[in-house]
Order: sequence, then C-alpha cells, then structure tokens
Amino acid sequence: MLPGEGETAKWQRLAELVRRAEAVGLTGLPVRELEELGRLYRQAALALARESTHGRDPRLTEYLNALVARAHSAVYGRRRQ
Repeated sequence: MLPGEGETAKWQRLAELVRRAEAVGLTGLPVRELEELGRLYRQAALALARESTHGRDPRLTEYLNALVARAHSAVYGRRRQ
C-alpha cells in the first residue's frame, strides 16, 4: 500500500523539490522552497523509520526509502560544479 491521500501530496511535493534541486542545485531554489525541502525530508525520514519499525507493507517502505535516499542525496550529496 502506498501512502494515504494526505501523505501522497506531501511525498509528491518532496519528489518535485528533489527533482528541482537535482536540476539547479540547492542555490537555485528560493529560501521558501529550501525550508520546505528540509521540512518534508525530515517528515519522510520519520515516516520511513516508523514504517520500517511498525509497518506491514514492504512496498511503502521501499517507496519511502527511495524518496528519502534521493532527498538526502540532494541535500547532503556532492555540490554541483
């Protein structure tokens, strides 16, 4: 089972921000979006931890793991040259 409707919108927004950060770098994002990226990344990481511990749906765990990994890479990965 993938995320519920409320969480789906959050995760889609996070994926959109990650795509933009990958394309233009963090410095190419407005401050408001940087803050939103950080907030949604932390929420997704928390949801992944909760799902990994208490979840029963491996597809949801896999989905969140991939999303959190991409967000982590966008935030903490190598800077674009």
